[in-house]
Amino acid sequence: LGMKGCLKHLVAVVVILGMLADGALGGEVSCQRLGLRVSRVELDAAVKDVVWLPGQVVLIITKKNTLYRSADDGRTFRTVMDQLEDSETEEAPYKNGVMGMFPSDADSKRVFIKGGGKVHWVSYDSGQSFHTRRMGMAIGDVKMHPSHPNCILSSRLSDRCLGVTSIGFCYNSLYVSYDFGTSWKLAVSYVQQFDWGPHDETVIYSAYEKADGHQFLQDTGRLNVYRSTDMLKTERNIRLVVHKGVGFKVSKSGVYVAVASDGGTMELFVSRDDARSFLPAVFPQLLSQTRYTIMDQDDGTVFVSVEHPKNAQIEGDSTQSSSDSVTVGDIYASIADGEVLFQDNFENGLSRWRGQHRSSVPSNSKVVDDPLCVGGTGRNGKDTEGTGCRGKVLKMQDCSAEGDAFSLESFTCSVSFPCKVSFWFLGLAWQGFADGYPGRHVWSAAGDDEERGNHHKTATIRDRWTRVEYVFPRKHSEFVWAEGGKKLGHDASGETRGRHVISRVRMMLEAHSTSCNSTYFDDVRITRARTEDYVMALRDSTRDNTGHVDLHMARGLPGILFGNVITEEEEIRSLRTSDMGNEWLPLSPPTNWQDRHCQYNPHTSKWTSEGGEACALHLHMGHKIKGAPGRWEFRAHKEADRRFGPLLTNEHGMGLVVATGNVGTHLEQEPDEAEMFVSRDAGRSWSRVMEGSAAYDIGDQGSLILAARNHGPTSDVTLSVDSGATFRMCQLTAEGEIFEVHDVLADPNASSTNFLVLGTDDGSEDAQVYSVDFAMLFPRKCSDADMAGDPGSDFELWSPKGDVSSLSDSKKVEQETACLLGRQINYVRRKPQARCYVGDMPMASLERSCACTESDYQCDFCYERVGEDAAALRNLTRAACVWACEGKEPAVAPAVCVGTYLKSRGYVRIEGDSCRGGLDLEPQRLPCPVSAVANSASHEEPLPIGGGGGMKDVFGAS
Repeated sequence: LGMKGCLKHLVAVVVILGMLADGALGGEVSCQRLGLRVSRVELDAAVKDVVWLPGQVVLIITKKNTLYRSADDGRTFRTVMDQLEDSETEEAPYKNGVMGMFPSDADSKRVFIKGGGKVHWVSYDSGQSFHTRRMGMAIGDVKMHPSHPNCILSSRLSDRCLGVTSIGFCYNSLYVSYDFGTSWKLAVSYVQQFDWGPHDETVIYSAYEKADGHQFLQDTGRLNVYRSTDMLKTERNIRLVVHKGVGFKVSKSGVYVAVASDGGTMELFVSRDDARSFLPAVFPQLLSQTRYTIMDQDDGTVFVSVEHPKNAQIEGDSTQSSSDSVTVGDIYASIADGEVLFQDNFENGLSRWRGQHRSSVPSNSKVVDDPLCVGGTGRNGKDTEGTGCRGKVLKMQDCSAEGDAFSLESFTCSVSFPCKVSFWFLGLAWQGFADGYPGRHVWSAAGDDEERGNHHKTATIRDRWTRVEYVFPRKHSEFVWAEGGKKLGHDASGETRGRHVISRVRMMLEAHSTSCNSTYFDDVRITRARTEDYVMALRDSTRDNTGHVDLHMARGLPGILFGNVITEEEEIRSLRTSDMGNEWLPLSPPTNWQDRHCQYNPHTSKWTSEGGEACALHLHMGHKIKGAPGRWEFRAHKEADRRFGPLLTNEHGMGLVVATGNVGTHLEQEPDEAEMFVSRDAGRSWSRVMEGSAAYDIGDQGSLILAARNHGPTSDVTLSVDSGATFRMCQLTAEGEIFEVHDVLADPNASSTNFLVLGTDDGSEDAQVYSVDFAMLFPRKCSDADMAGDPGSDFELWSPKGDVSSLSDSKKVEQETACLLGRQINYVRRKPQARCYVGDMPMASLERSCACTESDYQCDFCYERVGEDAAALRNLTRAACVWACEGKEPAVAPAVCVGTYLKSRGYVRIEGDSCRGGLDLEPQRLPCPVSAVANSASHEEPLPIGGGGGMKDVFGAS
């Protein structure tokens, strides 16, 4: 262009950005005049699915089963059906074309394309080329292995189900492929549900006891849950683990199984050890439980929505409306682990470790900086998702013998007092327990024979930090455990090898000699394992009969959640919490809100309606979250419709929340009564964007927002280039053209400046995809992220703040700089006024711990928040925890008590909270009463492994 041309282009960009940032929505200006690059592609039908792959590749399936591909981030598309052999062949009763896409977690360039008939396709290069897989059968659901790209699970209905034949029975079968779909093996018939397990070679599935008759006419009470430990290669490695398991979910926090019980209700059982053993989930009250939805966070916190008759106990009023059981549930939160027995993050070196044979320091390990840390040295903040800087870590080197690093402290881990073990690792970690240096020991996290000992095997992982968590001991063990170290004789076979008696153990770390120099440990933690106790987090939460729950966890911001509840008047209201469900508060309307039906009273500091009722912002809780690789997953409100825009957050757009709802006394149910809102501080304050429901998405790590009305024909879109600080409207379509918007999508990683607006022509089925690209608006890439907050940097530091309503006025000023979950985190994000694009630049965060306050604790099991009205009567704060289990008394010392025991004060630290010092509301350690000590002394018989809890009557042989 030359110097003059470049200057003219730069001036034009500055003028356009000034027009965009003027904050005015009015003005019919074409999007092209504002500097956006707009292109339109016509498809043969409306879009059914969209997937993003590496290299700016986007794949689209239409409702006519046609596959389109874009190699430029969605700016242009072309059909690839000519590359899919036999895709046009139609053989009754099968359909031709493409039915589904399944990208791989293990290899981001791979994708499995499911055909409508007996032919399917795979791609190794993001859809640039395809290979035919002639399976000879139509398939149903497909599960790609999370770490082995060649391994696939798939289901297939029998020919009787498909109407191909009238002979035989209708049933579902499970197949497995070990070569990316080239060949398939029939594994199990009469399968109901299946998934890959927590460990690499584990498969979990449910199947009927009797493989006979029509499967879908059988009683679901005859379903069992099974576990394979070798990817279904042999039958001998398949075990029945749960009787009457009618449904399960494999989650990042464990395996959850719903078990059919008497009276048509269900119970929930949980495994934290790769489905080897299960514990019952214990809720504060005996409830008629009919269905569960599991929602978990990266820090290990688990929320369980239990569907049951509204506030009705099993022996309560039987006249409750049956409709309540499918629309209302209570949400419970998992309780953090018990007493911390040992923990070390190696920030202070090896001061808490010893080497072999009582050597003063470990000889084959040292403390180093995180080898995966971008930019060299680590920070004090610890990463919780396996990426980024972890600070100081333990590196193994020159391994030659067993157990190089032993903890100085010892502690009791036994059947009666099990421990929960967790640590992060790189490489191939060996971790175990010993009673000496090394002494008698067991490799509990790296054993060679699962049936001999309670081994929790780890895979070799070198490219990311991986977390291990398990309970020890469980079931069989190379140790014979005896309380107080009481010795036992030989076992039944007379064998004594590996049958050592032990009561107190030390943590032991090592690595295999072949991978020693590339193995690292961090955040080693031993706690007293609790039962699977859950405490009340949110009563009367709204949900639907498909299991979708109106609870949204802010992506990338642990502790911040949004939820909807239903009142006695059957009105839906929205709430927000910033402390993991500890305390819920209404959402404040926009500060500049002007509506005679809902006004702010400065004397009471409250929003009220004309009739004096409380006013607030209420949101529809349809979710749009990143699911499978490169794909958005939708969880829509009530009956899974998409009349309303979703509640949208993204871990790459910190603090940004986009939502649809209304200001008033309750949530309205018509799209015309909804409006679009945006928050830049994780939901503490809001701004109104536009009238009506809309579809929207964010791009360029939260700096860009694009929205369009989705409840009627339109020609316009609304956009922001300053992270939602201001918005501007422009005309997207050609003059006189309108179309119906179905959705607005961008790359789920939010690193692109390009958006896709999906829709159909008004009054027809002709589908359109508009590409709206902001790239031309920004002349340069943002810089100086490492100097965020400085005037010359394009980036700012933003820190989420806690809520203050339950605190006294004297504490509110102090709380304005409060931490969330015991720490204050400063996130780096682009300044709203910066005129640059972020792209895929990694965004860092800075973290420091805070002193503990009341907000760092949740109510313990059988305790609940007292509430505002009862608090005033009892002279308590509204956040105080009081006993809530009717017919029960607070726990006293256990019948068998050794030395001391813990007594709850009504509080327990929130899972994932890292506060230090300050207010201590943890359970008190008290000396055992004399009578309990006497009982302990008389308890001579040791408890066998797996003998606690009477679980074998529930689950049978395992």
